[in-house]
Amino acid sequence: MEAGESPVDAMLEPLDPQVSATPEVRGVSYLAAAYRWAANANQHATEPQGDQRTSECDEACAVSLCNLADIANLSGNPAEARQRYQQAISLSKRIKFTPGIAQAEAGLQALPKPIS
Repeated sequence: MEAGESPVDAMLEPLDPQVSATPEVRGVSYLAAAYRWAANANQHATEPQGDQRTSECDEACAVSLCNLADIANLSGNPAEARQRYQQAISLSKRIKFTPGIAQAEAGLQALPKPIS
């Protein structure tokens, strides 16, 4: 598959024509697109309230927090990743969402230890 032909390319911000689309530049663009998708999923998962809110909304919110944490980690932001994983763990415990707890705890364990 040629560069620019993958389905994810449709989600990317157009690159400056003066900037060479190196693998590093494309990687940053892919992570930015993934972050936007995860943030959008988180927003939509938190919107339903009252009778419209279901257990699936809560689970989707926990999953989106874990996805945001994964993307932050891949983007070199372990502090944000740690915060998002902790939010995902807290929510998952509150709603008794075992897969969410396991996924977020695994991600948290994989992060580099913070420098004190």
